[in-house]
Amino acid sequence: MLGANIKLLREEARLTKEQLAEKVNISVEELTNIEKGKIIPDNKLLKQMCVYLRISVEDILERDIVEERNEAGRRMKKSSSRKDYNWYLGDKKKFAFYLSYLLVIPITFIIAYLVLSPMKDVLVETLEMTNTKANLLILYYSYLAASFPALIYLIIFVVKRFRIVFRWWYILIFSLIITIATILANILLIPGLIYSLYQVIVKKGRN
Repeated sequence: MLGANIKLLREEARLTKEQLAEKVNISVEELTNIEKGKIIPDNKLLKQMCVYLRISVEDILERDIVEERNEAGRRMKKSSSRKDYNWYLGDKKKFAFYLSYLLVIPITFIIAYLVLSPMKDVLVETLEMTNTKANLLILYYSYLAASFPALIYLIIFVVKRFRIVFRWWYILIFSLIITIATILANILLIPGLIYSLYQVIVKKGRN
Protein backbone atom coordinates (compact mmCIF):
# COMPACT_ATOMS: atom_id res chain seq x y z
CA MET A 1 0.00 0.00 0.00
CA LEU A 2 2.84 2.42 0.82
CA GLY A 3 4.54 1.91 -2.52
CA ALA A 4 1.26 2.37 -4.40
CA ASN A 5 0.54 5.53 -2.39
CA ILE A 6 3.95 6.96 -3.25
CA LYS A 7 3.52 6.22 -6.95
CA LEU A 8 0.03 7.75 -7.11
CA LEU A 9 1.02 10.89 -5.21
CA ARG A 10 4.14 11.30 -7.33
CA GLU A 11 2.05 11.16 -10.49
CA GLU A 12 -0.50 13.60 -9.05
CA ALA A 13 2.36 15.96 -8.20
CA ARG A 14 3.48 15.62 -11.84
CA LEU A 15 6.92 14.39 -10.89
CA THR A 16 8.80 11.83 -12.92
CA LYS A 17 10.73 9.08 -11.17
CA GLU A 18 13.95 10.83 -12.14
CA GLN A 19 12.81 14.14 -10.64
CA LEU A 20 11.65 12.68 -7.31
CA ALA A 21 14.70 10.43 -7.01
CA GLU A 22 16.96 13.43 -7.56
CA LYS A 23 15.13 15.51 -4.95
CA VAL A 24 15.47 12.87 -2.23
CA ASN A 25 18.94 11.80 -3.35
CA ILE A 26 18.29 8.17 -4.27
CA SER A 27 18.59 6.24 -7.51
CA VAL A 28 15.71 5.77 -9.93
CA GLU A 29 16.08 2.02 -9.49
CA GLU A 30 15.63 2.33 -5.72
CA LEU A 31 12.56 4.52 -6.16
CA THR A 32 11.10 2.00 -8.61
CA ASN A 33 11.57 -0.78 -6.06
CA ILE A 34 9.97 1.39 -3.35
CA GLU A 35 6.92 2.00 -5.53
CA LYS A 36 6.69 -1.73 -6.28
CA GLY A 37 6.82 -2.52 -2.54
CA LYS A 38 10.14 -4.35 -2.75
CA ILE A 39 11.88 -1.78 -0.54
CA ILE A 40 10.42 0.00 2.49
CA PRO A 41 11.96 3.47 2.92
CA ASP A 42 13.28 4.45 6.35
CA ASN A 43 11.66 7.30 8.30
CA LYS A 44 14.19 9.90 7.18
CA LEU A 45 13.73 9.11 3.50
CA LEU A 46 9.96 8.90 3.86
CA LYS A 47 9.82 12.34 5.50
CA GLN A 48 11.84 13.79 2.62
CA MET A 49 9.53 12.22 0.06
CA CYS A 50 6.39 13.40 1.84
CA VAL A 51 7.50 17.02 1.45
CA TYR A 52 7.39 16.67 -2.36
CA LEU A 53 4.33 14.41 -2.33
CA ARG A 54 2.46 17.01 -0.23
CA ILE A 55 1.24 14.63 2.44
CA SER A 56 2.05 13.84 6.07
CA VAL A 57 3.96 10.72 7.06
CA GLU A 58 1.01 9.52 9.13
CA ASP A 59 -1.42 9.81 6.21
CA ILE A 60 0.79 8.09 3.67
CA LEU A 61 1.33 5.19 6.09
CA GLU A 62 -2.23 4.78 7.32
CA ARG A 63 -4.41 5.63 4.31
CA ASP A 64 -5.04 3.58 1.18
CA ILE A 65 -4.94 6.56 -1.16
CA VAL A 66 -5.33 4.50 -4.32
CA GLU A 67 -8.60 3.03 -3.07
CA GLU A 68 -9.75 6.48 -1.90
CA ARG A 69 -9.26 7.88 -5.39
CA ASN A 70 -11.03 4.90 -6.98
CA GLU A 71 -13.96 5.19 -4.58
CA ALA A 72 -14.25 8.93 -5.24
CA GLY A 73 -14.33 8.22 -8.97
CA ARG A 74 -17.08 5.61 -8.52
CA ARG A 75 -19.18 7.99 -6.44
CA MET A 76 -18.82 10.71 -9.03
CA LYS A 77 -19.88 8.44 -11.89
CA LYS A 78 -22.94 7.24 -9.98
CA SER A 79 -23.94 10.70 -8.78
CA SER A 80 -27.29 12.05 -9.95
CA SER A 81 -25.80 15.55 -10.22
CA ARG A 82 -22.86 15.06 -12.54
CA LYS A 83 -22.41 18.81 -12.91
CA ASP A 84 -21.01 18.92 -9.37
CA TYR A 85 -18.05 16.89 -10.61
CA ASN A 86 -17.40 18.59 -13.94
CA TRP A 87 -14.01 19.68 -12.65
CA TYR A 88 -13.06 15.98 -12.53
CA LEU A 89 -15.15 14.14 -15.11
CA GLY A 90 -15.70 16.96 -17.57
CA ASP A 91 -18.93 18.48 -18.86
CA LYS A 92 -20.25 16.64 -21.93
CA LYS A 93 -22.24 19.66 -23.09
CA LYS A 94 -19.25 21.95 -22.77
CA PHE A 95 -17.05 19.45 -24.62
CA ALA A 96 -19.66 19.09 -27.40
CA PHE A 97 -20.00 22.88 -27.69
CA TYR A 98 -16.31 23.46 -28.41
CA LEU A 99 -16.03 20.34 -30.56
CA SER A 100 -18.94 21.50 -32.71
CA TYR A 101 -17.25 24.90 -33.08
CA LEU A 102 -14.12 23.16 -34.38
CA LEU A 103 -16.24 21.32 -36.94
CA VAL A 104 -18.83 23.90 -37.98
CA ILE A 105 -16.52 26.87 -38.66
CA PRO A 106 -14.07 25.11 -41.01
CA ILE A 107 -16.91 23.25 -42.76
CA THR A 108 -18.77 26.52 -43.33
CA PHE A 109 -15.61 28.09 -44.72
CA ILE A 110 -14.97 25.16 -47.08
CA ILE A 111 -18.58 25.07 -48.32
CA ALA A 112 -18.57 28.83 -48.92
CA TYR A 113 -15.28 28.57 -50.79
CA LEU A 114 -16.57 25.74 -52.98
CA VAL A 115 -19.76 27.67 -53.75
CA LEU A 116 -17.93 30.90 -54.56
CA SER A 117 -15.03 29.37 -56.51
CA PRO A 118 -16.95 29.16 -59.83
CA MET A 119 -17.35 32.95 -59.64
CA LYS A 120 -13.61 33.47 -60.06
CA ASP A 121 -13.80 33.52 -63.86
CA VAL A 122 -16.67 36.00 -63.72
CA LEU A 123 -14.67 38.30 -61.44
CA VAL A 124 -11.64 38.09 -63.70
CA GLU A 125 -13.60 38.81 -66.88
CA THR A 126 -16.16 41.31 -65.58
CA LEU A 127 -14.09 43.29 -63.08
CA GLU A 128 -10.78 42.68 -64.86
CA MET A 129 -9.22 41.25 -61.72
CA THR A 130 -6.11 39.14 -61.64
CA ASN A 131 -6.49 35.50 -60.59
CA THR A 132 -4.69 36.29 -57.33
CA LYS A 133 -7.04 39.14 -56.42
CA ALA A 134 -10.07 37.06 -57.36
CA ASN A 135 -8.87 34.20 -55.15
CA LEU A 136 -8.23 36.57 -52.26
CA LEU A 137 -11.71 38.06 -52.63
CA ILE A 138 -13.29 34.60 -52.63
CA LEU A 139 -11.26 33.65 -49.55
CA TYR A 140 -12.36 36.85 -47.84
CA TYR A 141 -16.05 36.20 -48.50
CA SER A 142 -15.63 32.59 -47.40
CA TYR A 143 -14.15 33.90 -44.15
CA LEU A 144 -17.12 36.25 -43.76
CA ALA A 145 -19.48 33.32 -44.30
CA ALA A 146 -17.71 31.38 -41.55
CA SER A 147 -18.03 34.39 -39.24
CA PHE A 148 -21.83 34.08 -39.11
CA PRO A 149 -21.89 30.75 -37.23
CA ALA A 150 -18.93 32.09 -35.23
CA LEU A 151 -21.17 35.01 -34.23
CA ILE A 152 -23.88 32.60 -33.07
CA TYR A 153 -21.36 30.66 -30.99
CA LEU A 154 -20.04 33.91 -29.52
CA ILE A 155 -23.55 34.96 -28.46
CA ILE A 156 -24.24 31.53 -26.92
CA PHE A 157 -20.89 31.67 -25.09
CA VAL A 158 -21.62 35.13 -23.63
CA VAL A 159 -25.18 34.18 -22.62
CA LYS A 160 -24.02 30.96 -20.93
CA ARG A 161 -20.98 32.60 -19.36
CA PHE A 162 -22.87 35.43 -17.73
CA ARG A 163 -26.15 33.52 -17.30
CA ILE A 164 -28.21 36.08 -19.16
CA VAL A 165 -31.96 35.42 -19.25
CA PHE A 166 -33.45 37.02 -22.35
CA ARG A 167 -36.62 39.12 -22.33
CA TRP A 168 -38.50 40.26 -25.44
CA TRP A 169 -37.29 43.84 -25.11
CA TYR A 170 -33.68 42.61 -25.19
CA ILE A 171 -34.13 42.41 -28.95
CA LEU A 172 -33.89 46.22 -29.08
CA ILE A 173 -30.60 46.20 -27.22
CA PHE A 174 -29.40 43.22 -29.23
CA SER A 175 -30.07 45.05 -32.49
CA LEU A 176 -27.83 47.90 -31.33
CA ILE A 177 -24.85 45.68 -30.54
CA ILE A 178 -25.19 43.16 -33.39
CA THR A 179 -22.75 45.10 -35.57
CA ILE A 180 -20.10 45.16 -32.85
CA ALA A 181 -20.67 41.48 -32.19
CA THR A 182 -20.24 40.69 -35.89
CA ILE A 183 -16.92 42.52 -35.95
CA LEU A 184 -15.83 40.65 -32.84
CA ALA A 185 -16.84 37.35 -34.42
CA ASN A 186 -14.62 38.15 -37.39
CA ILE A 187 -11.70 39.07 -35.15
CA LEU A 188 -12.12 36.15 -32.74
CA LEU A 189 -12.82 33.42 -35.32
CA ILE A 190 -9.24 32.11 -35.44
CA PRO A 191 -8.53 32.61 -31.69
CA GLY A 192 -11.87 30.88 -31.09
CA LEU A 193 -10.72 27.85 -33.04
CA ILE A 194 -7.49 27.74 -31.05
CA TYR A 195 -9.35 28.10 -27.73
CA SER A 196 -11.86 25.41 -28.72
CA LEU A 197 -8.99 23.10 -29.66
CA TYR A 198 -7.54 23.69 -26.18
CA GLN A 199 -10.90 22.96 -24.54
CA VAL A 200 -11.39 19.73 -26.49
CA ILE A 201 -7.85 18.29 -26.36
CA VAL A 202 -6.40 19.65 -23.10
CA LYS A 203 -9.38 20.41 -20.84
CA LYS A 204 -11.68 17.70 -22.27
CA GLY A 205 -14.74 19.51 -20.95
CA ARG A 206 -13.40 19.95 -17.42
CA ASN A 207 -13.77 23.27 -15.60
